[in-house]
Amino acid sequence: MFSAMAEAHAWRIPEEHAAFRGALRAFSSALDAYAAHFHFEDAAYWYGASTTLGVLAGAFARAPGALVLGDYTKARPASGAGGFGDADLWLRLAATEYVIAVEEAWPETPASLGSDVKARLRRARTRLGTSTGHDADFTLALVFVAPFCAAERVARDHDAWARAALETSADLVAWHFARADRTPQSERTHRWYPGVLVFGALTPTEVTGLR
Repeated sequence: MFSAMAEAHAWRIPEEHAAFRGALRAFSSALDAYAAHFHFEDAAYWYGASTTLGVLAGAFARAPGALVLGDYTKARPASGAGGFGDADLWLRLAATEYVIAVEEAWPETPASLGSDVKARLRRARTRLGTSTGHDADFTLALVFVAPFCAAERVARDHDAWARAALETSADLVAWHFARADRTPQSERTHRWYPGVLVFGALTPTEVTGLR
């Protein structure tokens, strides 16, 4: 049972990027479908940022008119420094184009969430600062977080993580939580992992100089 704060899936998204709402619903549904297929004993977000991004990319691709290109690297402009920049995804959604880089964090407590996310967003932004390729309107630094809960406090900890997520500084905040009775337990760590939090930092490419 979820409280009013920790809904099964929720988000805070700038109105200019409202098209993300439908994609995040599809992302949440896909995570539920994967967990159900494995009798709620496995979770897609356990396999790292690239796997979680794959689920999200599939959700993006289901949106009308969306285009998605994953895992590409492009040389910097001739006028710039040598070497290569990298991004994980190029996305066209509702006529807006994004270049996306993803990082992951595994904070120990809700209290450390904000600082962990801030550091990982900075790292993703650094990667995006050297990425070129298809024109885009925005860069989007994303961080996936897989929090854990004590077995006896799964429902209560949903609230603690949701509250910490809403207090974290990011342009985009979203989460997906499994039902308390369907929260998977890691055989390796014996911890309970209720879901995944998503944080994003959006920057117009005119500001970054990539356009």
